[in-house]
Amino acid sequence: DWDDAVHKVVSFVHRCITCLVATDAPEIALRLFLQASLVIDRVEFSKRESMTYEFVSQALTLYEEGVSEARAQIDSMSLITSTLCQLRCFTDDNRNTLRTQCSRAAAHLLRKHDQSRAVAASAHLYWPLPILMRQNVKPSVMVSLTEKPVKTETVRECLEQLSESDLKVLRDGTAALACLDRAARLAQDCMDTTVKAQLFMNILNHAISLRLQNCLESDALC
Repeated sequence: DWDDAVHKVVSFVHRCITCLVATDAPEIALRLFLQASLVIDRVEFSKRESMTYEFVSQALTLYEEGVSEARAQIDSMSLITSTLCQLRCFTDDNRNTLRTQCSRAAAHLLRKHDQSRAVAASAHLYWPLPILMRQNVKPSVMVSLTEKPVKTETVRECLEQLSESDLKVLRDGTAALACLDRAARLAQDCMDTTVKAQLFMNILNHAISLRLQNCLESDALC
């Protein structure tokens, strides 16, 4: 049965990544949880949403409890935000929970300028974009180009693109603007004028990016 087979594989992956947490490698485990969630999101099976949610929630838990170094926190938050922007399988409740959790975590970084950048980036969680499908991508150097390919079962992927009407339901321009506004207030608290200018330029870039994707609320900052 397809569902049982996928469930066993996903459970095995979860156990393997969890073992890394026990060996004091939380940053590697966090990255693997996020990478696995992207893969699970693309495979069609009955527990796709619950499994994807579990992997992302584990990554958020590791971020809060296992990543303490400032630079690693910034990198981890960037990965979490970009991953959530690409996931498509969530219902409203799960999506809103993860959005809120990610936005709160971004605002609790140690330094104000890091908080500002992370909160500004989280605005894109509330204005999802169509997934860009890359074409003519060169094969990996790890793939043999001489050996004959082995026939394997085709994975049932969910690569459906959301229509504009579907995206409209998922989008919340007011919440996106609130993130940018909060990022601006955090930037204002920075004492270094050079850093402050860079932060406001960063916020403006995010606002322009959202406006180009028809987020009219971002006009307030452009």
